[in-house]
Amino acid sequence: MNEFLIIGLSVEDAKKLLEAQALTDQVVVACHNTKDSVTFSGTPEGIDKLEAQLEAQGVFARPVDSFGVAFHSPQTAPCGRPFAKYLDKVRISIGSWYVVRD
Repeated sequence: MNEFLIIGLSVEDAKKLLEAQALTDQVVVACHNTKDSVTFSGTPEGIDKLEAQLEAQGVFARPVDSFGVAFHSPQTAPCGRPFAKYLDKVRISIGSWYVVRD
């Protein structure tokens, strides 16, 4: 089970925070949203620790309900090969679209 956390820091400050908290093995920057907003992805323990610290500092931090799956993180890497094998079996064909204009 993994989680997401949106925070109000630059990507540079977010990476420094992960290093300072020694959480780089539990949490990663999953998405660089804007110049002062990133999304963390990681273990519940790591995300909870970061959320508590950021809230104590008055920095915006909001969990994102991802149904326990933190996409865009190393935790999903084991799914890569099985998913690629599955996709190899998918046959894609060109469909027909009719465009009606008046």
